[in-house]
Amino acid sequence: MRKLGVALAFAFFGFVASDAAERRIPLQILIDGKTYAAALEDNVTARDIAARLPLELDMKRFGGHEFYAELPFRPEFAAERTSQVKAGHLYYWDGWNAFVINYIDSDIAPYEVVHLGEIGDKKVCERLAAAPERIGARVESVSGVAAGENPIGDSVAAKNVPGNSPLAL
Repeated sequence: MRKLGVALAFAFFGFVASDAAERRIPLQILIDGKTYAAALEDNVTARDIAARLPLELDMKRFGGHEFYAELPFRPEFAAERTSQVKAGHLYYWDGWNAFVINYIDSDIAPYEVVHLGEIGDKKVCERLAAAPERIGARVESVSGVAAGENPIGDSVAAKNVPGNSPLAL
C-alpha cells in the first residue's frame, strides 16, 4: 500500500520513479571539510564498496578531469563499463583499483570504468577543479535513510532526505 501511495504521489507531481532510483545506496562524501550527499548505483562493484565503508582516501588529480584514490581492497567487478564519464559522478577503474570522482565530462576511450554513482551537489565539480593536486576524502554510509529514499534529490525522484542535504560551497 505504501508503494502505491508513493507511486501516486510521484505521478501527481509529474515525477517518474524507477526501480533503479529505489535501489540506490545513500552515502556522503567529505572532501576537505565539505560534506556532499551522494548515492551509489545498484551494481556488484558499488555494493561491494558500500559494504566496506567508511573509506579514508588520499585522492590525486589526474588528466585534468578527475581525482582518484587506490582502494585498500579489490572489489568485485561489474561487467558493464563506459568510456563516457560525467562531472559529479563516481567511477571505479580496475587498472589502478581506483575510486574516481570526475569533475569534467570526458571521453576517456580506450579506457572504460564502472559507473558507481553520483554526487547530488554539482558545485563539487567547481571545488575539485580549483582544488590542489591532492585532497583528502572520506566516503561513508548514511544512517537514517530508508530504502527507496533518494539522498541526492535528482530528477528521477526529486526528493531530499531530511538532514542530508549537501552543504553549499
